[in-house]
Amino acid sequence: MNVDTLLQYGLFRQEISVGESSSRITCAFVVLWWMVKKLPVFKDKPDNIAEFLIEYSDVSWGKFEKFVALYRTIKSVAFEKHQVNVGEFHSGACLEEYCRQVVQTPQKVITGTKKLKANDFTQCEIADLDMESVFINASGASAADIFLKINLVKDGSTECVLETIQCKHEHAAMTEERFYEERRIAAGPSDLFLMITTGPRNDFVLPGRSGIVSLSNFTEYFGSFASRSYQYLISPNINTADE
Repeated sequence: MNVDTLLQYGLFRQEISVGESSSRITCAFVVLWWMVKKLPVFKDKPDNIAEFLIEYSDVSWGKFEKFVALYRTIKSVAFEKHQVNVGEFHSGACLEEYCRQVVQTPQKVITGTKKLKANDFTQCEIADLDMESVFINASGASAADIFLKINLVKDGSTECVLETIQCKHEHAAMTEERFYEERRIAAGPSDLFLMITTGPRNDFVLPGRSGIVSLSNFTEYFGSFASRSYQYLISPNINTADE
């Protein structure tokens, strides 16, 4: 199936940003939801996934971490077993420029019960992590809200590292000093680090293997998931609908 075939159904549209040569295919969240329910990793438990989406769609930032992890999981399924440039995989995020690719596998969300620091892992411990899991750090952990093991490929050479995601629910601007400190705590020098904040960011040069999603590109990164429309995918509970 090519782009023209996909667009002819009327459920998808192609958007071209002003001043950019690239474009993207967009659709309503409900269409995306229909496709997600058909994914092999979710097909045996659509009700559980629906409950997950609803439960973690509120404004609680602790719950949003779980939603971000689910979003990361769905993206990995979309690129299953394909090598894709880091910038393309995390499209919409502002990333430090480098040419490494990431090897994707279908992943599941694992909620942690032990407080961990991503930069405490040794190479041996990283090797023991399940490549098919996205780990959510236990509540109260000092760093690395979300982390997972990925393979970075460049010039035929494969490097196994951690991808760490840090979530900040705040109005304060992300400064260069804070960003560098968050990265130092949450990730090792060779790890891929992504900061997701609801606040704005100051203009600064990102360190190596780092990216940020802030107020200015939040919707661009999350796309249909940036909307809370997914709250209405399940019929209301007749016992509580009027509350």
